[in-house]
Amino acid sequence: MAPSVETRPKDNSNRQKTAATGDIIALPADATERFFRSFERTARRWEIVVYSGLVILMILMGYGFFLIYNLTSDMRSMVSRFDDPGITANLDRLSADMASLSRNIELMTAHVAAMSKDTAKMATRMEAVGYMKSVDAELKRMNRSVFLMGGNMNRMRYDMSMMNRSVSRPLNFMNSFLPF
Repeated sequence: MAPSVETRPKDNSNRQKTAATGDIIALPADATERFFRSFERTARRWEIVVYSGLVILMILMGYGFFLIYNLTSDMRSMVSRFDDPGITANLDRLSADMASLSRNIELMTAHVAAMSKDTAKMATRMEAVGYMKSVDAELKRMNRSVFLMGGNMNRMRYDMSMMNRSVSRPLNFMNSFLPF
C-alpha cells in the first residue's frame, strides 16, 4: 500500500505522520486548538476538585491535631492530680478498710445465723413448759425478728461488697495510670 498523496498546499502545521506506516494524516487547524481548550477546562475542573479536597484534608488534619493535643493535656492534668502520694495512700487504705468491713459483716452474718438456730432450739424446749405459752409466743416472735435481722444483715453485707467492688474497680483503673 502506497502512502496517500494530497493536493493541499504544503503547510506542515496541520499534517502529522503516523509512526507505524508513515502515512500523512491531515487535521483541521482548529481541531488541536479545540482539543487543548477542552483539556484546559477539564484540568481546571480537576484542579477545583483536588484543591478543595486538599483544603478539606488540611482542615481535618488540623482538627485532628487539636483533638490529640487536648487529649494529651487532659491526660497530663489527670495524672498530675493522681500523682500525689497522699491520695494514693488514702485510696489504698480505703480499699483495705472496705475489704475488712466486708469480711466483718460476713462474720457477723454467720454469728446472727447461729444465734437464730440457738433461739429456735430454745423455743422448742420452751414448748414443754405449759405455763410459758406466752413466753413461747414471744420467743417465736423474737426468733422471727432475729431471722429477719440475719437476712437484713446479709443484705447489708451484700450491699457493702457491691460498694467495695464499685469503689475498687475505678481505683484499680486509676492505679494503671500511676507510674509506681
